[in-house]
Amino acid sequence: MTDSNQTRHAAAAALLERIQNHLAAESHHLDDMIDCSRELQRQLRRKPAQSADDLPKLFRQIEERQRAIDQARQNVVAVLADLPGEPTTLSGFMSLLPDERAASVQQLRSEIFDKLDTVRSITLGNQMVLYYSFDFYQRMLRGLTGNDPQPTGYSPTGRRENIETGQVMFKNC
Repeated sequence: MTDSNQTRHAAAAALLERIQNHLAAESHHLDDMIDCSRELQRQLRRKPAQSADDLPKLFRQIEERQRAIDQARQNVVAVLADLPGEPTTLSGFMSLLPDERAASVQQLRSEIFDKLDTVRSITLGNQMVLYYSFDFYQRMLRGLTGNDPQPTGYSPTGRRENIETGQVMFKNC
């Protein structure tokens, strides 16, 4: 092997180790993000008499985890981009690896994709709870204060009718 091939091989091995470390760290951050998201989910479904003091802390923890993941990804992309003549994507780099080494990286990537799906699912559920809760309370407060524009609705017979402002009962929320 020539010196330039040895140098390229050593650089590729170092990059592979860095990528594996990044993927392991991202997987760990996603585990923490899943825990925070599930705790947020529990907090959103708490009984109304319970305190919501932990919510801002949970939001900050989730943001911090996301920033850490984004920064680590940018670092790996920067290293890939600096390699002369090499692929600038992880998939392209993995295509150059022997099958057994590519398989370990692909397994880490698959775990990360599964965890991302879990985070997305929990986050979507949390967003729906927040949206419908705020929308309900906003409509209720407008109805109680009489600041609701004259809404129209449908009667049980299917006829369109106006609902008086200020009537909370029989309102479409």
